[in-house]
Amino acid sequence: PKHASRVFTSIKSKLGREADAPDAAAGKKEDKKEKEEKDGKDGKDGNEKDDKSKDDEKDDKSKDDEKEKVGKVDKKADKKADKKEKKEKKGEKDGGKEAPTPLPFVSPRSSAAMTVKPGSVVNIASLEGLANAVYALAVQGPKVFSGLYNGDIQVWHMDAYVNLPSGSRPEFHTLRGHSAAVYALIVEKRQLFSASHDNTIKIWDLNTMRCRHTLKAHGSRVRALSLWRNFLFSGSNDKLIKVWNLESITQVRSLESHCSWIRALCVEGDLLTSSSKDVTVKVWDLTAMKCLHSFASTSQVYCLAMRNNNAYGGCQDRKIRVWNLLTLQQSHTLVGHEGLVRCLSVRNNILVSGGSDNKVKLWDLTTRECLTLFGHVSLVRAVAIDEGGRMLYSGADDRKLKIWQSR
Repeated sequence: PKHASRVFTSIKSKLGREADAPDAAAGKKEDKKEKEEKDGKDGKDGNEKDDKSKDDEKDDKSKDDEKEKVGKVDKKADKKADKKEKKEKKGEKDGGKEAPTPLPFVSPRSSAAMTVKPGSVVNIASLEGLANAVYALAVQGPKVFSGLYNGDIQVWHMDAYVNLPSGSRPEFHTLRGHSAAVYALIVEKRQLFSASHDNTIKIWDLNTMRCRHTLKAHGSRVRALSLWRNFLFSGSNDKLIKVWNLESITQVRSLESHCSWIRALCVEGDLLTSSSKDVTVKVWDLTAMKCLHSFASTSQVYCLAMRNNNAYGGCQDRKIRVWNLLTLQQSHTLVGHEGLVRCLSVRNNILVSGGSDNKVKLWDLTTRECLTLFGHVSLVRAVAIDEGGRMLYSGADDRKLKIWQSR
């Protein structure tokens, strides 16, 4: 019985192990399956997370692009706003108006007076294709007056232009009244005086741009004009210098001394100089209205200028003669032109001359050095310097009005 009991116990324990083995295997299978399901779930979740991350990245990228675009738009808007604000501030400073762009040929920064150093004066503009040749010039502030061969007078408004395109012209008024070439122009305050081949002198009101008076007393073409106090002097081919009272607009006297037509007149202080085809230059005391002296020249004097008690005469023989009005002697001669010297203008210490050689020359009256300006293709009939001595204008038979500036 003891042996049977031990056998039974051994069989029972063996059967128990065999019975437990399928459960354990089943448990292992279930554990393995559960683990695989868990891993699969985790993998799926991971893939979903990865997909979500990619979608998030795309969303973030699109958001960043949108932000960048918005930023660019904002920057442009900011720039526009800043620009607008600057314009408004600038307009407030200029009395509520936006400041105009300065002309390319009237630079406000140019403050240097003219010199004869090479390159110190440059041609900054050329008004071309005018109706006729330019015979006379005058300057007052930003306005330039040009007298033409056909009798017209052009008033150029150099201050009325913004961004002047290349090849175009500034605004101008045309004064019509003379029937032939305008030989001389003088501007004083709000009046313009013109002398013409039609034997008349006209006085123009620059406020209305109309002729106020026409003076008729000369028997031939009027070539020269000059002002002294309230008197206008006119020289003509009739050999006479007539004196006009500008208050009463009447002729008050005639100065007779020359024996041929009068070519030029010039005033400085109380002295008047006159040149004639008779190859003389006469000096007049205007307080007494008498001739003080007569200079004999070896060549006809076509134009005159006066500065510091010196008279300058542009001559037919290509020279500029200089006479000292204190010693009443010829001082020296300026030589440089290759043709008849037709026009003169002086400002400060610079004398400007134009000639039949198509050239404009600047002369330093102290050193007597010369600077030559090229540009015209026909004889130069008129030159004028502005009040500040920084702008120079020249007119010629090539129907061009050239503008020169010191720098």
